[in-house]
Amino acid sequence: MWKAFFVCLSTILLVSCAKSTQTTDATPVLHQSDELIVVGRLKNISTPSHCGYLHFGAVAEYTDLTITNGQYLGDKIYVVHGCPELSRNEYAEDSGNLAALQIGDYHVLRLTLQNETKIGVIDSGEVQLPFDINDTEACANDCDAETFVRLQNGMMYFSSQVDSYSP
Repeated sequence: MWKAFFVCLSTILLVSCAKSTQTTDATPVLHQSDELIVVGRLKNISTPSHCGYLHFGAVAEYTDLTITNGQYLGDKIYVVHGCPELSRNEYAEDSGNLAALQIGDYHVLRLTLQNETKIGVIDSGEVQLPFDINDTEACANDCDAETFVRLQNGMMYFSSQVDSYSP
């Protein structure tokens, strides 16, 4: 009986280990169970200036969404990327394999409400948002970037990882 138990337990462990090591270039490894993982097409992105001197976050609009982990019901989503002029591997450790953010390209995005890369200022530029980024009532006490993103009713997230994707 013990032998059967250990054989069964060993099989479960081997299958679990094998599944946890299977990844592709287009699918990021999940770091948290409550993450939102989205495949989407970059429709527009702001271009903040002087990103190397001040830590600006660029607002990107994504459409043609496929949700691979988590729940999201909209047909577009707004994502804050840090320093968009840098490749993701230059920007921050474990932030993806994307070399450049090009309009029209599809990306796999690991999204979070936490400001993991400590973006200081969010710049929406020419991206048309369904909410006013300069709304003083939403951030009456001069709230930080993370608080602002949380106030957008689940329509805006921080990108913690971006990878290229070919549909």
